[in-house]
Amino acid sequence: MTEGQAQILVSDMNRIADASERIADSLEALTECVGYIPPLPYQVEGVHFIRIGGSVDTE
Repeated sequence: MTEGQAQILVSDMNRIADASERIADSLEALTECVGYIPPLPYQVEGVHFIRIGGSVDTE
């Protein structure tokens, strides 16, 4: 492997690491929006849900 190829490999690996960190940050934020409602006595399974909030400006 030449020095140029090694530099490209290191650059690619740094880009992959940066992208992985951004994905991890997004997943952490997403987990704060996900909830679970346990099953009622007559139900077999509970319910997972995602909370989405915001507003719409019509002007």
